[in-house]
Amino acid sequence: FSVSGEARGIALSLQDVQGQKIYPGQSTPKQAIVAGNSVLHYGLRLVSDSHPLRPGEYQSTLRFKLEYY
Repeated sequence: FSVSGEARGIALSLQDVQGQKIYPGQSTPKQAIVAGNSVLHYGLRLVSDSHPLRPGEYQSTLRFKLEYY
């Protein structure tokens, strides 16, 4: 997941509650829906994108689709 702004050399890594990486465009394993609990837990980490690091402000937008049955 990329970022935009002045900062360079960084990207975002998204993980599910078990710490498994989530990749853009790929589905994640099903999660159980518990009655009375509508919270889904994910982790977001700032990581290197293998380019030279340059400090600065950055922003990113993550879009996701939620399907449930």
